[in-house]
Amino acid sequence: MHVAVGKRKKGNAEKLNFFSTLSFLNQFLDKLHIQLVFFYFGWLFDTLAEVVAPILFGVMINQIVYYRNLSLFVQISLAFFGLSVFSCILYFLLYEMYGNVWNELIYRTRCRMFSVVQKMEAKAMSNSNYGDMAQLIQWQAMECVHFIVRNLIHNVNNYIRILICLVITFVINPWIALVLLVMVPVSVYISWKFGKKIREERGRNQEAYGGYISWLYEIFNALKDIRLLGAEKRVNRIFHRHQDKLIKTDIKAGIAALKAKQIIDNINTYIQMVLFAVLAFLALHQRLSIGSVIVILTYFSSLTGSLQSVSSNYMDAQNRITIIQRMKNLMEQPTVSSWKGKEILEVTRGEIECSNLSFAYSDKKMVVDKLDLHIREGEKIAIVGESGCGKTTLSYLMLGFYEPVMGEIKIDGKRISECTLRSIRENIGVVQQDVLIFDGTVRYNITLGNEHVTEDDLIRICKAAGVYDFVMEMEEQFETVLGRNGRQLSGGQKQRIAIARIYLKNPPIIIFDEATASLDNETESQIHEAWKKMLEGRTAIVIAHRQSSVMLCDKAAILSEGRIVETGEPEEMKRNSVRFRSLFAIREER
Repeated sequence: MHVAVGKRKKGNAEKLNFFSTLSFLNQFLDKLHIQLVFFYFGWLFDTLAEVVAPILFGVMINQIVYYRNLSLFVQISLAFFGLSVFSCILYFLLYEMYGNVWNELIYRTRCRMFSVVQKMEAKAMSNSNYGDMAQLIQWQAMECVHFIVRNLIHNVNNYIRILICLVITFVINPWIALVLLVMVPVSVYISWKFGKKIREERGRNQEAYGGYISWLYEIFNALKDIRLLGAEKRVNRIFHRHQDKLIKTDIKAGIAALKAKQIIDNINTYIQMVLFAVLAFLALHQRLSIGSVIVILTYFSSLTGSLQSVSSNYMDAQNRITIIQRMKNLMEQPTVSSWKGKEILEVTRGEIECSNLSFAYSDKKMVVDKLDLHIREGEKIAIVGESGCGKTTLSYLMLGFYEPVMGEIKIDGKRISECTLRSIRENIGVVQQDVLIFDGTVRYNITLGNEHVTEDDLIRICKAAGVYDFVMEMEEQFETVLGRNGRQLSGGQKQRIAIARIYLKNPPIIIFDEATASLDNETESQIHEAWKKMLEGRTAIVIAHRQSSVMLCDKAAILSEGRIVETGEPEEMKRNSVRFRSLFAIREER
Protein backbone atom coordinates (compact mmCIF):
# COMPACT_ATOMS: atom_id res chain seq x y z
CA MET A 1 0.00 0.00 0.00
CA HIS A 2 2.34 2.62 1.25
CA VAL A 3 4.97 3.86 -1.10
CA ALA A 4 7.65 6.31 -0.09
CA VAL A 5 7.78 9.66 -1.84
CA GLY A 6 9.06 9.37 -5.38
CA LYS A 7 8.56 5.58 -5.66
CA ARG A 8 6.32 4.19 -8.36
CA LYS A 9 5.30 0.72 -9.45
CA LYS A 10 7.12 -0.19 -12.63
CA GLY A 11 4.60 -2.79 -13.77
CA ASN A 12 2.35 -0.20 -15.39
CA ALA A 13 5.08 0.71 -17.88
CA GLU A 14 5.10 -2.79 -19.40
CA LYS A 15 3.14 -2.88 -22.65
CA LEU A 16 1.31 -6.10 -23.39
CA ASN A 17 1.62 -8.06 -26.60
CA PHE A 18 -0.22 -11.23 -27.62
CA PHE A 19 1.95 -13.62 -25.60
CA SER A 20 2.35 -11.44 -22.51
CA THR A 21 -1.44 -10.99 -22.51
CA LEU A 22 -1.86 -14.77 -22.38
CA SER A 23 0.69 -14.90 -19.56
CA PHE A 24 -1.26 -12.26 -17.63
CA LEU A 25 -4.60 -14.05 -18.13
CA ASN A 26 -3.14 -17.35 -16.99
CA GLN A 27 -3.52 -16.24 -13.34
CA PHE A 28 -7.32 -16.52 -13.74
CA LEU A 29 -7.25 -20.01 -15.29
CA ASP A 30 -6.46 -22.10 -12.22
CA LYS A 31 -8.34 -25.45 -12.55
CA LEU A 32 -9.85 -24.30 -15.86
CA HIS A 33 -7.01 -25.54 -18.06
CA ILE A 34 -8.50 -29.03 -18.51
CA GLN A 35 -11.87 -27.59 -19.52
CA LEU A 36 -10.15 -25.29 -22.00
CA VAL A 37 -8.19 -28.22 -23.46
CA PHE A 38 -11.41 -30.23 -23.94
CA PHE A 39 -13.06 -27.13 -25.34
CA TYR A 40 -10.21 -26.67 -27.82
CA PHE A 41 -10.18 -30.27 -29.03
CA GLY A 42 -13.97 -30.17 -29.39
CA TRP A 43 -13.67 -27.18 -31.66
CA LEU A 44 -10.75 -28.81 -33.46
CA PHE A 45 -12.92 -31.85 -34.23
CA ASP A 46 -15.67 -29.55 -35.45
CA THR A 47 -13.11 -27.79 -37.69
CA LEU A 48 -11.88 -31.11 -39.11
CA ALA A 49 -15.47 -32.20 -39.73
CA GLU A 50 -16.03 -29.00 -41.74
CA VAL A 51 -12.92 -29.75 -43.79
CA VAL A 52 -13.83 -33.42 -44.42
CA ALA A 53 -17.45 -32.68 -45.41
CA PRO A 54 -16.62 -31.15 -48.87
CA ILE A 55 -14.46 -34.18 -49.73
CA LEU A 56 -17.33 -36.57 -48.90
CA PHE A 57 -19.68 -34.41 -50.91
CA GLY A 58 -17.29 -34.35 -53.89
CA VAL A 59 -16.90 -38.14 -53.80
CA MET A 60 -20.69 -38.53 -53.71
CA ILE A 61 -21.07 -36.36 -56.81
CA ASN A 62 -18.36 -38.26 -58.72
CA GLN A 63 -19.88 -41.65 -57.81
CA ILE A 64 -23.21 -40.64 -59.28
CA VAL A 65 -22.04 -38.62 -62.31
CA TYR A 66 -19.17 -40.82 -63.48
CA TYR A 67 -19.71 -44.30 -62.02
CA ARG A 68 -23.48 -44.55 -61.39
CA ASN A 69 -22.57 -46.19 -58.05
CA LEU A 70 -25.79 -45.64 -56.09
CA SER A 71 -24.80 -47.99 -53.25
CA LEU A 72 -21.59 -46.11 -52.41
CA PHE A 73 -23.48 -42.83 -52.82
CA VAL A 74 -25.99 -43.94 -50.14
CA GLN A 75 -23.18 -45.11 -47.80
CA ILE A 76 -21.34 -41.81 -48.07
CA SER A 77 -24.63 -39.94 -47.64
CA LEU A 78 -25.30 -41.82 -44.39
CA ALA A 79 -21.76 -41.10 -43.21
CA PHE A 80 -22.25 -37.45 -44.10
CA PHE A 81 -25.57 -37.38 -42.22
CA GLY A 82 -24.00 -39.05 -39.16
CA LEU A 83 -21.14 -36.57 -39.18
CA SER A 84 -23.61 -33.68 -39.34
CA VAL A 85 -25.67 -35.02 -36.41
CA PHE A 86 -22.54 -35.60 -34.33
CA SER A 87 -21.33 -32.07 -35.11
CA CYS A 88 -24.67 -30.63 -33.91
CA ILE A 89 -24.46 -32.57 -30.63
CA LEU A 90 -20.82 -31.59 -30.19
CA TYR A 91 -21.70 -27.95 -30.88
CA PHE A 92 -24.31 -28.02 -28.11
CA LEU A 93 -21.89 -29.64 -25.62
CA LEU A 94 -19.14 -27.17 -26.51
CA TYR A 95 -21.35 -24.20 -25.75
CA GLU A 96 -22.50 -25.80 -22.54
CA MET A 97 -18.83 -26.00 -21.52
CA TYR A 98 -18.20 -22.51 -22.92
CA GLY A 99 -20.94 -21.12 -20.66
CA ASN A 100 -19.27 -22.64 -17.58
CA VAL A 101 -15.82 -21.32 -18.52
CA TRP A 102 -17.30 -17.93 -19.43
CA ASN A 103 -19.08 -17.48 -16.09
CA GLU A 104 -16.18 -18.73 -13.97
CA LEU A 105 -13.53 -16.64 -15.72
CA ILE A 106 -15.61 -13.44 -15.62
CA TYR A 107 -16.40 -14.09 -11.95
CA ARG A 108 -12.71 -14.52 -11.09
CA THR A 109 -11.62 -11.46 -13.08
CA ARG A 110 -14.25 -9.20 -11.53
CA CYS A 111 -13.55 -10.45 -8.01
CA ARG A 112 -9.78 -9.99 -8.42
CA MET A 113 -10.14 -6.42 -9.72
CA PHE A 114 -12.69 -5.49 -7.05
CA SER A 115 -10.39 -6.90 -4.38
CA VAL A 116 -7.56 -4.69 -5.65
CA VAL A 117 -9.83 -1.63 -5.61
CA GLN A 118 -10.88 -2.38 -2.03
CA LYS A 119 -7.24 -2.65 -0.95
CA MET A 120 -5.86 0.16 -3.10
CA GLU A 121 -3.67 2.58 -1.20
CA ALA A 122 -5.19 5.98 -0.57
CA LYS A 123 -2.82 7.89 -2.84
CA ALA A 124 -3.56 5.65 -5.81
CA MET A 125 -7.30 5.72 -5.11
CA SER A 126 -7.41 9.50 -5.02
CA ASN A 127 -5.79 9.62 -8.49
CA SER A 128 -8.04 6.92 -9.98
CA ASN A 129 -10.84 7.32 -12.48
CA TYR A 130 -13.86 5.75 -10.76
CA GLY A 131 -15.92 5.52 -13.96
CA ASP A 132 -13.09 3.70 -15.71
CA MET A 133 -12.72 1.23 -12.82
CA ALA A 134 -16.46 0.53 -12.75
CA GLN A 135 -16.45 -0.04 -16.51
CA LEU A 136 -13.48 -2.42 -16.32
CA ILE A 137 -14.94 -4.48 -13.49
CA GLN A 138 -18.54 -4.82 -14.64
CA TRP A 139 -18.48 -4.65 -18.42
CA GLN A 140 -15.02 -5.32 -19.77
CA ALA A 141 -13.99 -8.39 -17.74
CA MET A 142 -15.69 -10.47 -20.43
CA GLU A 143 -13.05 -9.37 -22.94
CA CYS A 144 -10.66 -11.77 -21.18
CA VAL A 145 -12.90 -14.69 -22.21
CA HIS A 146 -13.27 -13.34 -25.74
CA PHE A 147 -9.50 -13.04 -26.07
CA ILE A 148 -8.89 -16.67 -25.03
CA VAL A 149 -11.77 -18.19 -27.01
CA ARG A 150 -12.04 -16.03 -30.10
CA ASN A 151 -8.53 -14.65 -30.50
CA LEU A 152 -6.69 -17.81 -29.44
CA ILE A 153 -8.73 -21.01 -29.75
CA HIS A 154 -10.79 -20.05 -32.80
CA ASN A 155 -7.81 -18.45 -34.52
CA VAL A 156 -5.61 -21.52 -34.05
CA ASN A 157 -8.35 -23.61 -35.63
CA ASN A 158 -8.66 -21.07 -38.43
CA TYR A 159 -4.96 -21.51 -39.19
CA ILE A 160 -5.39 -25.29 -39.17
CA ARG A 161 -8.39 -25.01 -41.53
CA ILE A 162 -6.39 -22.77 -43.89
CA LEU A 163 -3.45 -25.20 -43.90
CA ILE A 164 -5.62 -28.27 -44.56
CA CYS A 165 -7.55 -26.51 -47.33
CA LEU A 166 -4.31 -25.54 -49.08
CA VAL A 167 -2.77 -29.03 -48.70
CA ILE A 168 -5.84 -30.86 -50.06
CA THR A 169 -6.18 -28.33 -52.89
CA PHE A 170 -2.49 -28.86 -53.71
CA VAL A 171 -3.11 -32.63 -53.91
CA ILE A 172 -6.04 -32.03 -56.28
CA ASN A 173 -4.18 -29.48 -58.42
CA PRO A 174 -0.94 -27.61 -57.51
CA TRP A 175 -1.69 -24.64 -59.81
CA ILE A 176 -5.01 -23.96 -58.14
CA ALA A 177 -3.32 -24.23 -54.73
CA LEU A 178 -0.82 -21.55 -55.79
CA VAL A 179 -3.70 -19.25 -56.82
CA LEU A 180 -5.31 -19.69 -53.38
CA LEU A 181 -1.97 -19.31 -51.60
CA VAL A 182 -1.70 -15.70 -52.83
CA MET A 183 -4.50 -14.69 -50.44
CA VAL A 184 -2.65 -15.73 -47.27
CA PRO A 185 0.34 -13.31 -47.13
CA VAL A 186 -1.80 -10.44 -48.47
CA SER A 187 -4.41 -10.97 -45.75
CA VAL A 188 -1.75 -11.27 -43.01
CA TYR A 189 0.05 -8.11 -44.13
CA ILE A 190 -3.12 -6.01 -44.31
CA SER A 191 -4.27 -7.24 -40.87
CA TRP A 192 -0.90 -6.35 -39.34
CA LYS A 193 -0.83 -2.99 -41.13
CA PHE A 194 -4.25 -1.85 -39.89
CA GLY A 195 -4.20 -3.71 -36.55
CA LYS A 196 -1.73 -1.28 -34.96
CA LYS A 197 -3.84 1.70 -36.03
CA ILE A 198 -6.99 0.09 -34.62
CA ARG A 199 -5.29 -0.66 -31.31
CA GLU A 200 -4.17 2.96 -30.91
CA GLU A 201 -7.61 4.38 -31.72
CA ARG A 202 -9.42 1.87 -29.50
CA GLY A 203 -7.05 2.74 -26.67
CA ARG A 204 -7.90 6.43 -27.00
CA ASN A 205 -11.59 5.57 -27.22
CA GLN A 206 -11.53 3.44 -24.05
CA GLU A 207 -9.60 6.10 -22.14
CA ALA A 208 -12.04 8.79 -23.25
CA TYR A 209 -15.02 6.59 -22.38
CA GLY A 210 -13.72 5.92 -18.87
CA GLY A 211 -13.30 9.66 -18.26
CA TYR A 212 -16.76 10.32 -19.67
CA ILE A 213 -18.43 7.74 -17.37
CA SER A 214 -16.64 9.18 -14.33
CA TRP A 215 -17.78 12.69 -15.30
CA LEU A 216 -21.34 11.42 -15.83
CA TYR A 217 -21.44 9.93 -12.31
CA GLU A 218 -20.38 13.29 -10.88
CA ILE A 219 -23.05 15.13 -12.87
CA PHE A 220 -25.81 12.74 -11.74
CA ASN A 221 -24.79 13.33 -8.12
CA ALA A 222 -24.81 17.10 -8.59
CA LEU A 223 -27.93 17.69 -10.73
CA LYS A 224 -29.65 19.75 -8.02
CA ASP A 225 -26.60 22.00 -7.55
CA ILE A 226 -26.22 22.44 -11.31
CA ARG A 227 -29.82 23.63 -11.56
CA LEU A 228 -29.42 25.99 -8.60
CA LEU A 229 -26.33 27.50 -10.24
CA GLY A 230 -28.06 27.77 -13.61
CA ALA A 231 -25.19 25.82 -15.19
CA GLU A 232 -27.30 23.47 -17.36
CA LYS A 233 -26.14 24.99 -20.66
CA ARG A 234 -22.47 24.79 -19.74
CA VAL A 235 -22.79 21.17 -18.57
CA ASN A 236 -24.71 20.38 -21.76
CA ARG A 237 -21.83 21.79 -23.84
CA ILE A 238 -19.35 19.61 -21.94
CA PHE A 239 -21.59 16.59 -22.55
CA HIS A 240 -21.54 17.32 -26.29
CA ARG A 241 -17.73 17.64 -26.24
CA HIS A 242 -17.46 14.22 -24.58
CA GLN A 243 -19.79 12.73 -27.20
CA ASP A 244 -17.81 14.30 -30.06
CA LYS A 245 -14.55 12.91 -28.70
CA LEU A 246 -16.00 9.40 -28.26
CA ILE A 247 -17.57 9.39 -31.73
CA LYS A 248 -14.40 10.64 -33.43
CA THR A 249 -12.13 8.00 -31.86
CA ASP A 250 -14.72 5.29 -32.54
CA ILE A 251 -15.09 6.35 -36.17
CA LYS A 252 -11.32 6.35 -36.73
CA ALA A 253 -11.01 2.79 -35.41
CA GLY A 254 -14.08 1.72 -37.40
CA ILE A 255 -12.73 3.24 -40.61
CA ALA A 256 -9.39 1.46 -40.17
CA ALA A 257 -11.20 -1.88 -39.69
CA LEU A 258 -13.50 -1.18 -42.67
CA LYS A 259 -10.56 -0.28 -44.92
CA ALA A 260 -8.81 -3.53 -44.05
CA LYS A 261 -11.96 -5.57 -44.69
CA GLN A 262 -12.69 -3.88 -48.02
CA ILE A 263 -9.13 -4.31 -49.31
CA ILE A 264 -9.13 -8.01 -48.36
CA ASP A 265 -12.61 -8.50 -49.90
CA ASN A 266 -11.54 -6.85 -53.16
CA ILE A 267 -8.38 -8.95 -53.40
CA ASN A 268 -10.40 -12.11 -52.71
CA THR A 269 -12.84 -11.13 -55.49
CA TYR A 270 -9.99 -10.76 -58.00
CA ILE A 271 -8.53 -14.11 -56.92
CA GLN A 272 -11.97 -15.69 -57.20
CA MET A 273 -12.26 -14.48 -60.82
CA VAL A 274 -8.86 -15.99 -61.63
CA LEU A 275 -9.87 -19.22 -59.87
CA PHE A 276 -13.10 -19.50 -61.89
CA ALA A 277 -11.14 -19.03 -65.11
CA VAL A 278 -8.60 -21.73 -64.14
CA LEU A 279 -11.35 -24.15 -63.06
CA ALA A 280 -13.30 -23.56 -66.27
CA PHE A 281 -10.19 -24.24 -68.36
CA LEU A 282 -9.33 -27.47 -66.48
CA ALA A 283 -12.92 -28.74 -66.49
CA LEU A 284 -13.24 -28.00 -70.20
CA HIS A 285 -10.16 -30.08 -70.97
CA GLN A 286 -11.37 -32.85 -68.63
CA ARG A 287 -8.42 -32.50 -66.28
CA LEU A 288 -10.72 -31.93 -63.29
CA SER A 289 -13.86 -33.80 -62.23
CA ILE A 290 -17.08 -32.08 -61.24
CA GLY A 291 -16.65 -33.34 -57.67
CA SER A 292 -13.15 -31.83 -57.53
CA VAL A 293 -14.47 -28.50 -58.81
CA ILE A 294 -17.11 -28.47 -56.07
CA VAL A 295 -14.49 -29.36 -53.42
CA ILE A 296 -12.17 -26.56 -54.60
CA LEU A 297 -14.96 -23.97 -54.70
CA THR A 298 -16.07 -25.02 -51.21
CA TYR A 299 -12.49 -24.81 -49.95
CA PHE A 300 -12.10 -21.40 -51.56
CA SER A 301 -15.16 -20.21 -49.66
CA SER A 302 -13.83 -21.79 -46.44
CA LEU A 303 -10.38 -20.32 -47.02
CA THR A 304 -11.68 -16.78 -47.60
CA GLY A 305 -13.95 -17.08 -44.56
CA SER A 306 -11.07 -18.32 -42.39
CA LEU A 307 -8.74 -15.56 -43.60
CA GLN A 308 -11.41 -12.95 -42.89
CA SER A 309 -11.90 -14.44 -39.42
CA VAL A 310 -8.14 -14.39 -38.79
CA SER A 311 -7.95 -10.79 -39.94
CA SER A 312 -11.00 -9.73 -37.92
CA ASN A 313 -9.82 -11.62 -34.82
CA TYR A 314 -6.38 -10.07 -35.06
CA MET A 315 -7.84 -6.56 -35.17
CA ASP A 316 -10.29 -7.41 -32.37
CA ALA A 317 -7.34 -8.75 -30.37
CA GLN A 318 -5.63 -5.36 -30.59
CA ASN A 319 -8.72 -3.76 -29.05
CA ARG A 320 -8.91 -6.42 -26.33
CA ILE A 321 -5.20 -6.17 -25.52
CA THR A 322 -5.78 -2.44 -24.92
CA ILE A 323 -8.60 -3.24 -22.47
CA ILE A 324 -6.62 -6.03 -20.76
CA GLN A 325 -3.67 -3.64 -20.47
CA ARG A 326 -5.88 -1.30 -18.43
CA MET A 327 -7.00 -4.24 -16.26
CA LYS A 328 -3.35 -5.12 -15.68
CA ASN A 329 -2.53 -1.52 -14.78
CA LEU A 330 -5.40 -1.48 -12.30
CA MET A 331 -4.34 -4.76 -10.70
CA GLU A 332 -0.75 -3.54 -10.32
CA GLN A 333 -1.71 -0.47 -8.32
CA PRO A 334 -0.06 -0.32 -4.87
CA THR A 335 -2.32 -1.89 -2.23
CA VAL A 336 -2.41 -2.46 1.51
CA SER A 337 -0.64 -5.78 0.99
CA SER A 338 2.65 -3.85 1.05
CA TRP A 339 2.01 -2.73 4.65
CA LYS A 340 4.68 -4.56 6.65
CA GLY A 341 3.06 -4.61 10.11
CA LYS A 342 2.19 -8.11 11.36
CA GLU A 343 1.53 -7.67 15.07
CA ILE A 344 -1.89 -7.13 16.64
CA LEU A 345 -2.43 -3.71 18.23
CA GLU A 346 -4.13 -4.00 21.62
CA VAL A 347 -5.09 -0.62 23.06
CA THR A 348 -5.64 -0.53 26.82
CA ARG A 349 -4.89 3.13 27.63
CA GLY A 350 -5.27 5.06 24.36
CA GLU A 351 -2.02 7.05 24.66
CA ILE A 352 -0.77 8.45 21.33
CA GLU A 353 2.68 9.82 20.54
CA CYS A 354 3.86 11.33 17.23
CA SER A 355 7.62 11.86 16.98
CA ASN A 356 9.36 13.85 14.21
CA LEU A 357 6.47 12.91 11.89
CA SER A 358 6.77 14.01 8.24
CA PHE A 359 4.72 13.26 5.13
CA ALA A 360 4.33 14.65 1.60
CA TYR A 361 2.12 13.76 -1.35
CA SER A 362 4.36 12.74 -4.27
CA ASP A 363 7.33 15.10 -4.49
CA LYS A 364 5.48 18.16 -3.18
CA LYS A 365 6.42 20.03 -0.02
CA MET A 366 5.78 18.40 3.33
CA VAL A 367 2.14 18.47 4.43
CA VAL A 368 3.16 17.20 7.87
CA ASP A 369 6.65 18.43 8.76
CA LYS A 370 8.64 17.09 11.76
CA LEU A 371 5.52 17.10 13.91
CA ASP A 372 5.70 16.16 17.62
CA LEU A 373 2.50 15.50 19.55
CA HIS A 374 1.70 13.65 22.76
CA ILE A 375 -1.90 12.73 23.65
CA ARG A 376 -2.38 11.28 27.12
CA GLU A 377 -4.66 8.41 28.08
CA GLY A 378 -8.33 9.47 27.93
CA GLU A 379 -7.43 13.00 26.80
CA LYS A 380 -9.66 14.95 24.38
CA ILE A 381 -7.53 17.12 22.10
CA ALA A 382 -8.66 19.53 19.39
CA ILE A 383 -6.46 19.92 16.30
CA VAL A 384 -7.15 23.32 14.72
CA GLY A 385 -5.65 25.43 11.96
CA GLU A 386 -6.25 26.95 8.55
CA SER A 387 -7.44 24.74 5.66
CA GLY A 388 -4.59 22.76 4.15
CA CYS A 389 -2.38 22.84 7.22
CA GLY A 390 -2.33 19.02 7.50
CA LYS A 391 -5.06 18.24 10.08
CA THR A 392 -6.87 15.53 8.09
CA THR A 393 -3.59 14.15 6.74
CA LEU A 394 -2.43 13.66 10.33
CA SER A 395 -5.55 11.59 11.07
CA TYR A 396 -4.97 9.50 7.92
CA LEU A 397 -1.41 8.80 9.08
CA MET A 398 -2.73 7.57 12.43
CA LEU A 399 -5.15 5.25 10.61
CA GLY A 400 -2.44 3.82 8.34
CA PHE A 401 -3.80 5.21 5.07
CA TYR A 402 -0.38 6.73 4.41
CA GLU A 403 3.10 5.81 5.56
CA PRO A 404 5.25 8.62 6.97
CA VAL A 405 8.31 9.72 5.05
CA MET A 406 10.03 10.15 8.37
CA GLY A 407 9.23 9.71 12.05
CA GLU A 408 6.77 7.39 13.74
CA ILE A 409 3.42 7.09 15.51
CA LYS A 410 3.05 5.06 18.69
CA ILE A 411 -0.16 3.95 20.41
CA ASP A 412 0.34 2.73 23.96
CA GLY A 413 4.06 2.62 23.19
CA LYS A 414 3.59 0.36 20.15
CA ARG A 415 4.71 1.55 16.70
CA ILE A 416 1.69 1.32 14.40
CA SER A 417 4.03 0.49 11.49
CA GLU A 418 4.61 -2.86 13.24
CA CYS A 419 0.87 -3.59 13.59
CA THR A 420 -1.71 -4.87 11.13
CA LEU A 421 -3.98 -2.31 9.48
CA ARG A 422 -7.03 -4.26 10.60
CA SER A 423 -6.07 -4.07 14.28
CA ILE A 424 -5.23 -0.34 13.96
CA ARG A 425 -8.62 0.48 12.47
CA GLU A 426 -10.46 -1.75 14.93
CA ASN A 427 -9.07 0.41 17.75
CA ILE A 428 -9.68 3.80 16.13
CA GLY A 429 -13.17 5.01 15.23
CA VAL A 430 -13.75 7.92 12.85
CA VAL A 431 -16.72 10.29 12.51
CA GLN A 432 -16.43 12.47 9.40
CA GLN A 433 -18.27 15.49 8.10
CA ASP A 434 -19.65 13.57 5.10
CA VAL A 435 -21.28 10.49 6.61
CA LEU A 436 -21.37 7.44 4.37
CA ILE A 437 -25.02 6.42 3.85
CA PHE A 438 -25.75 3.51 1.51
CA ASP A 439 -28.92 2.94 -0.47
CA GLY A 440 -30.02 0.33 2.08
CA THR A 441 -32.04 -0.04 5.25
CA VAL A 442 -31.42 1.83 8.50
CA ARG A 443 -30.35 -1.47 10.08
CA TYR A 444 -27.83 -2.13 7.28
CA ASN A 445 -26.33 1.36 7.55
CA ILE A 446 -25.91 1.22 11.35
CA THR A 447 -24.57 -2.37 11.49
CA LEU A 448 -22.23 -1.86 8.53
CA GLY A 449 -19.18 -2.87 10.58
CA ASN A 450 -20.89 -5.53 12.72
CA GLU A 451 -23.74 -7.42 11.11
CA HIS A 452 -24.03 -9.88 14.02
CA VAL A 453 -25.27 -7.35 16.62
CA THR A 454 -28.33 -8.49 18.59
CA GLU A 455 -31.63 -6.63 18.44
CA ASP A 456 -31.37 -5.58 22.10
CA ASP A 457 -27.84 -4.18 21.59
CA LEU A 458 -28.95 -2.37 18.45
CA ILE A 459 -31.82 -0.66 20.29
CA ARG A 460 -29.58 0.23 23.25
CA ILE A 461 -26.91 1.73 20.97
CA CYS A 462 -29.45 3.69 18.93
CA LYS A 463 -30.95 5.18 22.09
CA ALA A 464 -27.50 6.21 23.33
CA ALA A 465 -26.68 7.84 19.98
CA GLY A 466 -30.03 9.64 19.71
CA VAL A 467 -31.06 7.58 16.67
CA TYR A 468 -33.88 5.51 18.12
CA ASP A 469 -36.61 8.16 18.31
CA PHE A 470 -36.45 9.38 14.70
CA VAL A 471 -36.06 5.81 13.38
CA MET A 472 -39.23 4.75 15.23
CA GLU A 473 -41.09 7.56 13.45
CA MET A 474 -40.21 6.08 10.04
CA GLU A 475 -42.79 3.93 8.29
CA GLU A 476 -40.77 0.71 8.40
CA GLN A 477 -38.49 1.69 11.28
CA PHE A 478 -35.18 -0.22 11.11
CA GLU A 479 -36.16 -1.74 7.74
CA THR A 480 -36.73 1.67 6.12
CA VAL A 481 -34.62 2.10 2.97
CA LEU A 482 -32.75 5.40 3.21
CA GLY A 483 -32.04 5.94 -0.51
CA ARG A 484 -28.87 7.13 -2.21
CA ASN A 485 -26.75 9.27 0.16
CA GLY A 486 -29.56 9.16 2.74
CA ARG A 487 -31.61 11.82 0.93
CA GLN A 488 -34.46 11.62 3.44
CA LEU A 489 -32.14 12.28 6.42
CA SER A 490 -31.03 15.63 7.82
CA GLY A 491 -27.36 16.37 8.50
CA GLY A 492 -27.89 15.84 12.22
CA GLN A 493 -29.59 12.48 11.68
CA LYS A 494 -26.71 11.32 9.50
CA GLN A 495 -24.26 12.33 12.24
CA ARG A 496 -26.26 10.34 14.80
CA ILE A 497 -26.07 7.27 12.57
CA ALA A 498 -22.29 7.77 12.40
CA ILE A 499 -22.18 8.00 16.21
CA ALA A 500 -24.27 4.81 16.49
CA ARG A 501 -21.72 3.04 14.30
CA ILE A 502 -18.94 4.14 16.64
CA TYR A 503 -20.92 2.95 19.69
CA LEU A 504 -21.29 -0.40 17.95
CA LYS A 505 -17.59 -0.56 17.14
CA ASN A 506 -16.67 0.57 20.67
CA PRO A 507 -13.08 1.73 19.93
CA PRO A 508 -10.81 3.15 22.66
CA ILE A 509 -9.74 6.02 20.36
CA ILE A 510 -12.08 8.25 18.33
CA ILE A 511 -11.29 10.86 15.67
CA PHE A 512 -13.86 13.52 14.78
CA ASP A 513 -12.88 15.00 11.41
CA GLU A 514 -14.85 18.27 11.12
CA ALA A 515 -17.93 16.20 11.94
CA THR A 516 -20.19 19.19 12.73
CA ALA A 517 -18.84 21.66 10.17
CA SER A 518 -21.99 21.61 8.01
CA LEU A 519 -24.57 21.60 10.84
CA ASP A 520 -26.54 24.53 12.25
CA ASN A 521 -25.85 25.67 15.80
CA GLU A 522 -28.88 23.97 17.37
CA THR A 523 -28.17 20.62 15.71
CA GLU A 524 -24.49 20.93 16.57
CA SER A 525 -25.38 21.46 20.22
CA GLN A 526 -27.49 18.27 20.19
CA ILE A 527 -24.67 16.31 18.54
CA HIS A 528 -22.23 17.59 21.16
CA GLU A 529 -24.42 16.10 23.88
CA ALA A 530 -24.17 12.73 22.14
CA TRP A 531 -20.40 13.21 21.89
CA LYS A 532 -20.03 13.76 25.62
CA LYS A 533 -21.67 10.42 26.40
CA MET A 534 -19.67 8.58 23.80
CA LEU A 535 -16.29 10.06 24.77
CA GLU A 536 -16.39 8.97 28.40
CA GLY A 537 -13.27 6.91 29.11
CA ARG A 538 -11.91 7.26 25.56
CA THR A 539 -9.09 9.18 23.91
CA ALA A 540 -10.43 11.63 21.31
CA ILE A 541 -8.95 13.77 18.55
CA VAL A 542 -11.31 16.50 17.36
CA ILE A 543 -10.37 18.15 14.06
CA ALA A 544 -12.51 21.27 14.06
CA HIS A 545 -13.13 24.64 12.44
CA ARG A 546 -15.73 25.64 15.02
CA GLN A 547 -14.83 27.01 18.42
CA SER A 548 -17.83 25.29 20.06
CA SER A 549 -16.36 21.86 19.20
CA VAL A 550 -12.90 22.86 20.44
CA MET A 551 -14.27 24.02 23.81
CA LEU A 552 -15.44 20.44 24.56
CA CYS A 553 -11.81 19.26 24.63
CA ASP A 554 -9.21 19.14 27.40
CA LYS A 555 -6.48 20.55 25.17
CA ALA A 556 -6.10 22.30 21.80
CA ALA A 557 -3.17 22.18 19.39
CA ILE A 558 -2.76 24.73 16.61
CA LEU A 559 -1.31 23.29 13.40
CA SER A 560 0.43 25.52 10.87
CA GLU A 561 2.32 24.38 7.76
CA GLY A 562 2.45 20.83 9.06
CA ARG A 563 3.78 21.63 12.55
CA ILE A 564 2.28 22.10 16.01
CA VAL A 565 3.00 25.73 16.80
CA GLU A 566 1.00 26.13 20.02
CA THR A 567 -0.86 23.97 22.57
CA GLY A 568 -2.90 24.67 25.66
CA GLU A 569 -6.27 24.45 27.36
CA PRO A 570 -9.03 25.92 25.15
CA GLU A 571 -10.29 28.37 27.81
CA GLU A 572 -6.79 29.65 28.48
CA MET A 573 -5.97 29.93 24.76
CA LYS A 574 -9.23 31.79 24.20
CA ARG A 575 -8.06 34.42 26.67
CA ASN A 576 -4.33 34.57 25.93
CA SER A 577 -3.50 33.14 22.48
CA VAL A 578 -3.37 35.59 19.59
CA ARG A 579 -3.35 32.73 17.08
CA PHE A 580 -6.37 31.05 18.70
CA ARG A 581 -8.45 34.26 18.86
CA SER A 582 -7.52 35.23 15.33
CA LEU A 583 -8.32 31.78 13.95
CA PHE A 584 -11.81 31.56 15.44
CA ALA A 585 -12.67 35.21 14.93
CA ILE A 586 -12.22 34.61 11.18
CA ARG A 587 -14.24 31.43 11.28
CA GLU A 588 -17.13 32.87 13.21
CA GLU A 589 -17.39 35.96 11.04
CA ARG A 590 -18.08 33.65 8.14
